Amino acid sequence: MVPNKTTMTAANVAQFIDALEDPHRQADCRELIGVMREICGCEPAMWGGSMVGFGQYHYRYDSGREGSYFVTGFAPRKTALTVYIMPGFDGFEDQLEQLGPHKTGRSCLYLKRLDAVDRDVLGELIRRSVDVMRALCVHVLNARATGTGKKTPPGGGVNIDERKTGVRPSVRRGPVRSRSRDPAPRPRR
Repeated sequence: MVPNKTTMTAANVAQFIDALEDPHRQADCRELIGVMREICGCEPAMWGGSMVGFGQYHYRYDSGREGSYFVTGFAPRKTALTVYIMPGFDGFEDQLEQLGPHKTGRSCLYLKRLDAVDRDVLGELIRRSVDVMRALCVHVLNARATGTGKKTPPGGGVNIDERKTGVRPSVRRGPVRSRSRDPAPRPRR
């Protein structure tokens, strides 16, 4: 089986943020770290080379593929700040309508700048997504040191087993729609 490309690394989050060229993007990232740290109750960790994640859950599909991923996080991209809403956006329609300018993907919320969106609504959206992920967990790991010199991942972790929950993490049911587009269907030619 092919190993997951995106895994937690030992890279320093503060150094990653400091290395960003755009000072506004740096400020947005620092603000998101504060919000997510408060909501998750854990410290950020680097995932891959460009994602900052909070918490961790383990997933296993019926196919046998399994891995670990963060509960919530973000990635500063050139065109947008990507916030990861892991359960997808079903049930979050009210928050998305109130948020301000954004686009969505399967589990990605794309924001140009934090100052263009309602931060309270963004915080509530992140909080609710973390609550959904925690409700899906089958097993919660201890986030503190184990006493053996090893530590569990920042924020501990959750284990989501598709066979027990019927839910595939980060897989949204139904069509993916962007909230920033006109919801009216386009005429066929």
